[in-house]
Amino acid sequence: MFKSTVLFGSEEPKGWAPWALLVPVIAILFTVISLVGGTVILRSTGLIPARGAPVLPAELAASLIVPFGLMLGLLFLWLRFVEKRSLASIGLQGEGTGKRFSWGFAIGAIMIGVTVMGIWGTGGYRVGGFAPAFATPSSLAAMLLLAVGFTVQAGVEEMVMRGWLLSAMSRKVGVIVASCTSALLFTLLHFDPDNPNLLVDAVTSILFSLFACYWAIKSGSIWGIIGWHAGWNWFQGVGFTIPVTGQQATVPALIAEMAAVGPIWLTGGEVGPEASVVCAGVLVVAGAMMMVRLKRA
Repeated sequence: MFKSTVLFGSEEPKGWAPWALLVPVIAILFTVISLVGGTVILRSTGLIPARGAPVLPAELAASLIVPFGLMLGLLFLWLRFVEKRSLASIGLQGEGTGKRFSWGFAIGAIMIGVTVMGIWGTGGYRVGGFAPAFATPSSLAAMLLLAVGFTVQAGVEEMVMRGWLLSAMSRKVGVIVASCTSALLFTLLHFDPDNPNLLVDAVTSILFSLFACYWAIKSGSIWGIIGWHAGWNWFQGVGFTIPVTGQQATVPALIAEMAAVGPIWLTGGEVGPEASVVCAGVLVVAGAMMMVRLKRA
């Protein structure tokens, strides 16, 4: 259980490798510094409203790119000057990176589509209209901008949580403890005490994190799970006019307008389908399918 494991290649840090208990603390510091600093920059420059949440697609994209861009900078500086190891050592390696990312993006989009259809099929959503985005070409451009934003956000989250944290802790305490720590920390960082559907939301966060860790470990790369995370978030936001972890993309639906009419445990409420029991079921089934497929391979 605590057997030291080197993930994503055999490269050893040439600098200081932090103690296992310090790794999640550093990840929290990366997150807090980036989100606070990013918010200050966004509000002071007028890229997002001085008060309240981002409303326009450009504002949402900026709120994804700026803070997570800062986090990427912190991670790069840490790897370069403290641990002195490469980006390849956190899973940004392997042949066919574009193919890995693209397949992950497609799988993520399909899985959130299955989740939304599952909620609709059980009476949680009401369809208001089909593909209104094609009536306003400007909204399609906004969707491309949001694709960049969600890719930056998802990519940096995966670099920190499944790339750096997982590899740094696995060297000290093994992949099982590292994966559980990654899952618990990811859930903590998405914790909202005002969420009335907190328990289901926490369960789905843990399931996703374990799913992501397993994918990264078995594939020897984080490119696939970066694509999955980006595709899931982007298609959730632009495909169905539903919230993405509580954020609204405010663009016409690419596929169908969905309005929540069912109980919160089914629809996820203001958080979105990520906090739905249907999402938990989809993640369990997808995780089991992936384990079977990788074992056969």
